[in-house]
Amino acid sequence: VGADTRAIDLVIVADYIPAFMMHAVSESPIFSGEDAAAVLESELTRVITYYNDRNPDKRLADSVPIHLVGPYAGDEHVTAVIKGSTGHPVVAMKPPSWISYPQDFPYSSFAANLGLILKDM
Repeated sequence: VGADTRAIDLVIVADYIPAFMMHAVSESPIFSGEDAAAVLESELTRVITYYNDRNPDKRLADSVPIHLVGPYAGDEHVTAVIKGSTGHPVVAMKPPSWISYPQDFPYSSFAANLGLILKDM
């Protein structure tokens, strides 16, 4: 799950293949963690239900984590709301330990860039 102040990207990966992708743009900017939590709660619940209804033989187990990237990745309120509404653990994306980066580097805001770096390695 990627979320910023204007858009949300949701991807469900099954067997290492993107099985469902959604991009939603917000009419008004999402400035607070409370706003982001409400939007993500609604969209994630809807998307997970949609996926599970159409894939009854490959439903998402409650143990499947939701990986959160973007400016709300470290927001405890957002994480708690998502976990409470979906039942899935929520984890902030972290780069592999063999990549060196400054301690205060906002890696969750650069997930796509890190993915491209890893792809070329």
